[in-house]
Amino acid sequence: MQNSWASLRDATSSLLKGAGTAAQVATYVGRSVKRQLTASSRGLCLVCNNLQPYHHENTRQVAMAATSSAGAQKTITMLTLENISTRDLLDAREPDPTIGLPKRHCRYCRLLCDIFDAFFIDEYMSWITETLNKMPISVGLMVCEGKPLVVNCWGFTYDRHTLFPRVDLELYPDPTAALVSSPTFGNIPTMDPTGHRAETVASDACFEFIRECVAQCCIEHQDCQSQPRDTSFVPTRLLYIGKDNDDLRIRMGIPATENIRWAALSHCWGGGAPFKLLQGNLQALLEKVEISDLPPTFCDGIRVSRELGLQHIWIDSLCIIQDNKMDWEIEASRMGMVYSQAFVVVCGASSPNPQTPFLGPREPEWLAKTFNLPD
Repeated sequence: MQNSWASLRDATSSLLKGAGTAAQVATYVGRSVKRQLTASSRGLCLVCNNLQPYHHENTRQVAMAATSSAGAQKTITMLTLENISTRDLLDAREPDPTIGLPKRHCRYCRLLCDIFDAFFIDEYMSWITETLNKMPISVGLMVCEGKPLVVNCWGFTYDRHTLFPRVDLELYPDPTAALVSSPTFGNIPTMDPTGHRAETVASDACFEFIRECVAQCCIEHQDCQSQPRDTSFVPTRLLYIGKDNDDLRIRMGIPATENIRWAALSHCWGGGAPFKLLQGNLQALLEKVEISDLPPTFCDGIRVSRELGLQHIWIDSLCIIQDNKMDWEIEASRMGMVYSQAFVVVCGASSPNPQTPFLGPREPEWLAKTFNLPD
């Protein structure tokens, strides 16, 4: 009898779950049908939803983490659209040969086409040609209330290591444009204006962005807070950078009781010979390091560290005696701790060698491009 009751209970539970699922599906389908029937009267595009998150069956409310312990949790409206056909986007801009006009009118789809023209047409590939040849390229939209619009571009580029490479574009209103004064930002209500994108990564704005990111990590990220660093570990040597270039010197035997924080520089030697710590110059560098002796990559690492309020940095060529095999073997075995226990690791990934700075003007391809919303 107990088994019968258990079976009946499980069957009833399954039916209830099934009924709940069926109700959810019916609600979803109903919303989808309603959107398609009312889209015309609302002026909504069935392809891109006018690049805003409202009035769609996939619209959802997302809880955002509070920015402080006393702050209230906030919810925002979000919409994610996947597998948008580039053929459908082109139909809003390219004339149909049979009628001489585009098949449909959507200024937002045309805006996306104009953007793709600027980023994905070159001597090697054209997103239009790929579309007309029915190649597997598609678009996704991540539309979040009060945030820049993220456009996922699948298959727009060639990568021999990835079957379907993806490139993300971020769209936001120009904060200096007249449309920002409009309450709906030119009928794109979800996109808040973003500050001017600096043309050089050595700008004050970039450093302020870095400081904000690090502060957010320290204050809000629970995973980071739950992994306390080993305060008993201190690198054998660190470059003391102080507040100005007259303070530079190598420090040895720093006691753990100082509880110092340091940055670690990750850089490429690139076949060059950067300024190095040797047995012959150790004593001199303990007293003073001349900034003029350091290559640009090291100077950039020092600047980033100072901007973050740090007074010490670990650089392999300056903190390991390069012509002492025993010291090199000992310190190389400790590098994992040096990097993992560092407050931050500064990675000069764009520098192929120490003579190439990584703080400087952005390459043109990484600069923001400006587009006008078509009529």
